[in-house]
Amino acid sequence: GIKPSLSNVDWQLPVFKRMYVAEPAIWPVLRTHVLRTYNPEEASLFVVGFSPFLLDGLTCPGFPSSPKKYEAEVVKKLSNDKWYKKKGGFDHMIFMMRFGVKMGAPLKQMLDSGSLIVTTDRLFWNLVKVLPNIFKNNSLVIAPYVAPYYLDTTPPGEPEMQEKHPDTWYFFAGTYSRRFGGRGNLALLSQHLSAGFVNFTDLRVPKTITPNNGLLQHSFEIVGQAAAGIRRSSVCMSPQGDAVTSGRLFEAMAGGCVPVMMAPKDGAPVELPFPSLIDWDSVALFTDNFDAITKVKDGINITGRVLEALVGPHASATAHERLRCMQKEARRVFVKHLSYMQNPLGITDSILLEIWVLLQKRGLIRGPFRA
Repeated sequence: GIKPSLSNVDWQLPVFKRMYVAEPAIWPVLRTHVLRTYNPEEASLFVVGFSPFLLDGLTCPGFPSSPKKYEAEVVKKLSNDKWYKKKGGFDHMIFMMRFGVKMGAPLKQMLDSGSLIVTTDRLFWNLVKVLPNIFKNNSLVIAPYVAPYYLDTTPPGEPEMQEKHPDTWYFFAGTYSRRFGGRGNLALLSQHLSAGFVNFTDLRVPKTITPNNGLLQHSFEIVGQAAAGIRRSSVCMSPQGDAVTSGRLFEAMAGGCVPVMMAPKDGAPVELPFPSLIDWDSVALFTDNFDAITKVKDGINITGRVLEALVGPHASATAHERLRCMQKEARRVFVKHLSYMQNPLGITDSILLEIWVLLQKRGLIRGPFRA
């Protein structure tokens, strides 16, 4: 009977929690999806309604009172379920969107044996440590972060694609301090880009948020200001932070701004959602992270010159036309495949298609991807 909405999620949750609240958009679609069957004999995929992140700190009628009890109940029921035991869970899908992986040994063993896992990229590397067999078992489907309401939807009275402003041609808003990727070098990179066309801001969304300390309002205002900047900008930097990608990749696409993903070459291809559906080279630019760039002689200067030639304000007319096409395509792809608020059916279908590919690779169903 619950009818969740993400339309006011930025008012209710700080950004570092909002980014993972995908299930309220996807589960209602799965419940009524045209491919759903109520006959387990006909099913090739079983979706497990398991979401410890959503229940953490919440009380829901009919559910165990804590995430640990909830987890134990899920493990117990799956272990005794004949449809789970029939194929060892290889045809069961579980959402693990939460930040950090804290689970008991029984659940770890169950998931690492082959269940399909839908997760975000930040969780990706934690899962590799906790569940080392996910690659061998072809178990992982990467889903995008939840973008802010400001960007996912078009504000009333505003066009789908806003006019781009020269004073914020290159855009970044966020903290320069992260564990990986050398993000602080953005300040140096800005010195090698066209003067007067760069809008890089070092800021941090507060994490010590309670309902009464006023910081949630402050967080909401920061997100709104950043969203406005993205919609006005032409090129949005998406440097590696704690993980290979970040929410900025999807926020840029939502705002019709071409993202520059700065990440290790060996990590980026497996960190991007829906590789069977999205031609990522048509909507984003890719370069190595600053850790690698700074090891090359004059690397930051070279990176700046390349960006100026490809997408800079003084690039050729042909380059500008290509940039405009990429901006429109980024927004189109976002709405079709990555929007939890505008198109939850599209993002759900994208997840199901990638799982369809994995099920073929596992030899569970027939199709063109079967090994």
